[in-house]
Amino acid sequence: MQTIDDAVKPENTPRKRGRPSTGKALSDADRQARRREKLKTVGKALLPPAVVSQEVEQALAKFIQFKDMTLGDALDRIVRDRLLRKRSGKRKRKEQTHG
Repeated sequence: MQTIDDAVKPENTPRKRGRPSTGKALSDADRQARRREKLKTVGKALLPPAVVSQEVEQALAKFIQFKDMTLGDALDRIVRDRLLRKRSGKRKRKEQTHG
């Protein structure tokens, strides 16, 4: 009578699909921290979520679609145009001469 040792017998377990795990994966928090660091080195930052009216949201969505931009690029452009624009001294000079 012949017996087969189970320890020597190879198992026929099906392989899992996808890429095998390396065990070196970063946690979600570590990946987000690394992403923020990369953005910081490029001179960018994340804005917190803001509450806006639906009218503004729709207008922004149309602007993004029309200009073929990302949300971040569109916000950067709008804020630069309205808040960071260079103001000429014409208005200031007129007030000084009349006042």
